[in-house]
Amino acid sequence: MKINGTKNPLLKNNRKDRPVMIALSAFLITLLLPISVNAAQSDYRNCSEINLNETSSAYNILELPDEVIGQSKADMGDLRIYDGAKEIPYAVISDYETMTPVYEEVEMLNRGTDSKGNLVFELQIPEERWIRQINFKSANQNFIRTVKVEGSMDHQEWRLLTSASTIFDLSDEQKSRHLEINLPPTNLSYLRVTISKGEKGEFQPQGVELLSINEPNAPINLKERPFKTISHERKDGIEEYTIDLLRRQLPVSELEFVTDAENFNRIVTLYESKDAKKWDDVVESEIYSYKLDKLVASQLMIKFRTNQRYLKVEIQNEDNQSLSMKEIKVRGINPSLIFPADRATEYNLYWNNSQAETPVYDIEKFKNNLDYSNIPKASIGKLEENANFMFKDTRPWTERNSWLLKLAITGAAAFLLLIIARSFLKISKDS
Repeated sequence: MKINGTKNPLLKNNRKDRPVMIALSAFLITLLLPISVNAAQSDYRNCSEINLNETSSAYNILELPDEVIGQSKADMGDLRIYDGAKEIPYAVISDYETMTPVYEEVEMLNRGTDSKGNLVFELQIPEERWIRQINFKSANQNFIRTVKVEGSMDHQEWRLLTSASTIFDLSDEQKSRHLEINLPPTNLSYLRVTISKGEKGEFQPQGVELLSINEPNAPINLKERPFKTISHERKDGIEEYTIDLLRRQLPVSELEFVTDAENFNRIVTLYESKDAKKWDDVVESEIYSYKLDKLVASQLMIKFRTNQRYLKVEIQNEDNQSLSMKEIKVRGINPSLIFPADRATEYNLYWNNSQAETPVYDIEKFKNNLDYSNIPKASIGKLEENANFMFKDTRPWTERNSWLLKLAITGAAAFLLLIIARSFLKISKDS
């Protein structure tokens, strides 16, 4: 490019200033990068000894206490296990993984009627499945049926699993529809289902689903969550409870109502919040309890997933009286760590470092292929503050010194303006 027959001096000056510009850019980039620091025991505020199970096993499972969960990052990424100075790999096992439901449609086998006219058929359980529930599919309405379920390994000896479960549809009465039969966890090869001839209406199942869940393989059980009721209000047909779980990040998976009330049906909406100010929907469900001449059925539990500290429960009473609620129970499963264990070695757990990056271990990739039910459980010792803790601020330089960043940007802008001004002056002089 030429101006008045000469080369553009702006380009010439830019070439001279290029090394300065590169150095300035490199300096600004380094300001934005964090300091790379390898994690060590002294980087964590809290620690505790891990007591291995005496059983000889290649792995141990450690359930995390509420205190550790509340002091750790939301993804548990700041947990570390050390054998002396050696970092030990682990995988986190949560209820999301150990209790994931799987619905599978199965064929109704040997379908017929018994001597009393009851519908009878068999279901074959898929291999290596633990069944918790039977779900019927039907377009029929306004019916009530009693269901008996038996289980067998060989079609010879049958074991009673439930004898008085009820399925029903009360559409004409603007009430519930319930087509699920809950079972004790079973991995028997066959189920035999007997559906009563009929207390009310017509019913023919058009399909059957089995709900399997690997709870028997789960390393830990549901825990009752202590909580405090912040408020309890009744207004415009809605009864509202606000609950504080007292600690942050505790996983919660079910809420149960305890009441002596009978013959009711209510819609319940559950909300979650981390600060009891901004609320988000979690689930809308239905609770009911019927004790009538031809129907005895109850559903007082809500299933959901949250790890927020505050819960709000709204019960829609509409024009009905409020339920005489005796108690509300909240339950959840704490996550666990599974790690390789040597009984001759001492292990310690470290946590509480908001700047720690989540580790990537190989065990995370194959943990689901381990049989948790056969792995012994370790226990945790006294929870203590780490006496060797030394705070290291590994945030980017700019975050640690925001005023210096502003000064550097202002200086860089002034320097660039100076270069541009010099270039234009040179252009004017040459012209």
